Amino acid sequence: MTITDLREEFNALVGGAERPQEGRSQGAPTEGPDSAPSAATGQAGEADEAALDDSDQASEDELDQILIEEIEGLRQEEERIEREAEEELRTVLEALGPNNLQRKVDALDGARSADEVDGLREEAHRQAGAQQAAAAERVAMNGARSTVWNHMQRDRRAIGYIRLSRTGTPCGWCAMLISRGFVRSDAYRSQRAAGPTLSQLDSGEFADGDKYHDNCHCYAEPVFSNEQYDSPAYELNRRYAELWPQVTRGLSGKAAVSAWRRFIRQEQKAVAQEARRSTTSVQEA
Repeated sequence: MTITDLREEFNALVGGAERPQEGRSQGAPTEGPDSAPSAATGQAGEADEAALDDSDQASEDELDQILIEEIEGLRQEEERIEREAEEELRTVLEALGPNNLQRKVDALDGARSADEVDGLREEAHRQAGAQQAAAAERVAMNGARSTVWNHMQRDRRAIGYIRLSRTGTPCGWCAMLISRGFVRSDAYRSQRAAGPTLSQLDSGEFADGDKYHDNCHCYAEPVFSNEQYDSPAYELNRRYAELWPQVTRGLSGKAAVSAWRRFIRQEQKAVAQEARRSTTSVQEA
């Protein structure tokens, strides 16, 4: 049985008397009194299919679209931050570069031997270069930090902020700020924490949590829900938050900060020593 036979049977069942039209191999299409309505029906069907195709395409185009929220004044503020960063970078690099190096060289004792002076001069170059590089890195990273603050300043959906360590081994001061965990925006007036309040952002006065020293790889990010704080990304914050009251029990102020810094140094030193022992054991095995 061929497809033609099936078509003839179907046509007979529906009461049609016309043989289904075939392609060019079967000859030219037959023309009769019913050909015009059939053509009209075919054209209508094609039009409906075309309309459906257009509708499907429009739906797909909608799904591919990305909604962009326009933030007023964002570009101007970013340009202002960029200008201030460039000015700060020029000032810092000049102060810590040539000026710093010249002071170190001038302080060398001329009574020393030539070899000693050469060694001291080489050390002065190394120190000045390291300080300059650290300051340049801080200014560059502050560009990304400032961009985050600039966006958070205008996003009223953020309910708080949290400070994070990119390396996982922060210094004692940064570890203290990290231990404060998630702090709601409305708590910044009484508790300085991982970043500035919205009012501080508006005024340009940031909290101590937004201060970053040279060689610091910390950053702060917004929190949009209470559930977000349960993320594994904030495990170090939760751990430090539990340890802070234990380490600083009975202490306050500078004494508490000093005790915390000693604890962080000792903990990180113990972890590093354990890592070295593990590496040595693996090599010996």
